[in-house]
Amino acid sequence: MCRGGGMFNPTKIWRRWHRRVNVTQKRHAVVTALAASSLPPLVMARGHRIGEIAELPLVVSDGLESVQKTKQAVELLTKLGCGPELQKVLDSKKLRAGQGKARNRRFRMRLGPLVIYKEDNGISRAMRNIPGVETACVDNLNLLRLAPGGSIGRFVIWTEGAFKHLAEIYGTAKGGAPLKKGYNLPRAAMENADVARIINSTEIQSVLRPKLEAPKTFLAKSNPLKNKSVMARLNPGVLKRKELRKQSSEKGTAAFDMVQKKRKARVEASKAHNKTQKKGDATFYKTLMAAFEAKAAEGKAVKKADDAEEEE
Repeated sequence: MCRGGGMFNPTKIWRRWHRRVNVTQKRHAVVTALAASSLPPLVMARGHRIGEIAELPLVVSDGLESVQKTKQAVELLTKLGCGPELQKVLDSKKLRAGQGKARNRRFRMRLGPLVIYKEDNGISRAMRNIPGVETACVDNLNLLRLAPGGSIGRFVIWTEGAFKHLAEIYGTAKGGAPLKKGYNLPRAAMENADVARIINSTEIQSVLRPKLEAPKTFLAKSNPLKNKSVMARLNPGVLKRKELRKQSSEKGTAAFDMVQKKRKARVEASKAHNKTQKKGDATFYKTLMAAFEAKAAEGKAVKKADDAEEEE
């Protein structure tokens, strides 16, 4: 027998795992992501710390491709102004919620810069152990690396050779003629476009959905018998009276002395009333008993008379 048995409802091979996307559409998406990586507002809006970066796009010499050690790579990134970005990635390490903790993905972490190179002379090996830092070859740009989660504005670090090679691939000559067959993409996508003008244009605003209003919220009802603040709103002065009741049972307080004084006066008044109203033959008990004895004597006399008549 097989211990544990088979998996319930296992994943099937005929599931539709992938979706086909037009090649031109994918190329436009890559170029758009590359153009967004050169706009500081979009990069900062995505959460990257680029306050110490000299300029965007950040292009460094080809010597970065020959770095062999992780320690050297960290020092170079720090000199370029990526120190706050690397520290942000380290501080963002949090425990994952859910069952993923038991499936070899226990922690979650933000993404840092993406280093794009032309030739791998050791850069991928040096960068692979730095948290949040990823590397990619300029000939194999991955859209999921350029815009993780569908959010454009990834902080990209270019080597000089990779940047020149990118211009040869995606650039266009005067008149719109492509430099390389199959990559006839808009030149404006590679330039720093005016994002505010594009967003506020009539073409974009005409197809946007109207702004959604925030739903009305209602305060949760609270039980005044359990919630002191609600009871105080409904019954002003309840907290003060509760505090006085508490002080009336604590020795040494003015409220306690007042309660004792009233109690003593009440006891003395009761004793005085008993002395005047509950003594001698005028008490309620003695008056009641006297009336009862008279009635009993009258009944005995009537009974004696009836017995005498019966004997005759």
